[in-house]
Amino acid sequence: MIRRVCFEVDRPFGMERAKEHPCEACYHYQSVRIRGRAFLVEDHEEQMVALNALMRKYQPEAGCAEYRKDKFRITGVVCIENQEMTGKQDLGKERARL
Repeated sequence: MIRRVCFEVDRPFGMERAKEHPCEACYHYQSVRIRGRAFLVEDHEEQMVALNALMRKYQPEAGCAEYRKDKFRITGVVCIENQEMTGKQDLGKERARL
């Protein structure tokens, strides 16, 4: 089953506190938003590619044994086909010039 989805990732840089008025407070960030279609990956080889990529990212210093069958059966892998990508940021540079 294919579903329309929106996925956003934010990278915070910090908060600028208000000096006098509450509206002076500002949150500095970068963000990316992806809109697309999501579906469960059914192909075992594609699932393994995705899971192994996660292991390389979060445990690059060591390999791992095969996935346990009982855990693999209850693990889903979702693919998001990107149809639109947007980004924005507020790094406080405009405010610094004021």
